[in-house]
Amino acid sequence: MSVQEVTEAFARLPGLDVAAVPTEARDMGRPQEPPVARAVAVPGGPRSAQALADAGVPSMVPAAPKVVVFCLDWSASMMSRDTRTPLSRFEMCQQSVQRILNDQVRDCDFVSVVGFGPNVQTVIPPTAKGRGAQAIHAHVASLRPQSSGGTCFYDSVVTSLQLLNQPGLAPAEGMRWLICLTDGDDLGSQRGNQNGEMVNHILNTRPPANLNMVMITVGPLKEQNLRIMDSWVDGVTKNGGQGMRISEKDAVNITKAFDVVAECLAADVGGAIEC
Repeated sequence: MSVQEVTEAFARLPGLDVAAVPTEARDMGRPQEPPVARAVAVPGGPRSAQALADAGVPSMVPAAPKVVVFCLDWSASMMSRDTRTPLSRFEMCQQSVQRILNDQVRDCDFVSVVGFGPNVQTVIPPTAKGRGAQAIHAHVASLRPQSSGGTCFYDSVVTSLQLLNQPGLAPAEGMRWLICLTDGDDLGSQRGNQNGEMVNHILNTRPPANLNMVMITVGPLKEQNLRIMDSWVDGVTKNGGQGMRISEKDAVNITKAFDVVAECLAADVGGAIEC
């Protein structure tokens, strides 16, 4: 039974004032139904959604579909088996992404994967999970690091931002998430972007709406490159989004870094599991 149905049942008991019983229960509909917006009785009569939010009344409307782009380092160094597990760096990364796809990405959300090493490839274009969940999981599982050297990290961030900026991809009010992981300094990005200049241009002139950015670094990176990433996440934060850099000294903590990402995505959904 839903909370509303329980309330209605107890209201029929003689002498019981259901409205006087304190509760933190929220009506999310029957288990087989998606949550729906319901009228909320508040002093002063009906109010707008914004007025209800200002009054502290939780919304029953699920969060709008979001877009999540995973931008993953698949350079040769990601084959290293220094994670203190049977998994390589890249395999641990894959495992974490698969878990997030299962637990924090809804069927109505869009997901994309960009791989970078000696070049940049969009291995999964933005796809609604509900239309291609099995194929997405299979494709992520099939990815393998590149055998040649090179880390075109800055170019991969440009590609990812362009994907997030695609018109008509998802409702404008939906969150856009860029999740990047690199285990080395940029090496090989195109001329004019060797210090992230093209990324800066996008973020300063036409950033994706509702952009959130998480930069995960593994191992020692040059201080100059860390400052560049910090300037990006600081800019995202100043524009109202969530921006952070998570720097891990070694590959052992790759899973822990992605756990932080999972918490951020769960908070973005606000507890809603249906679209």
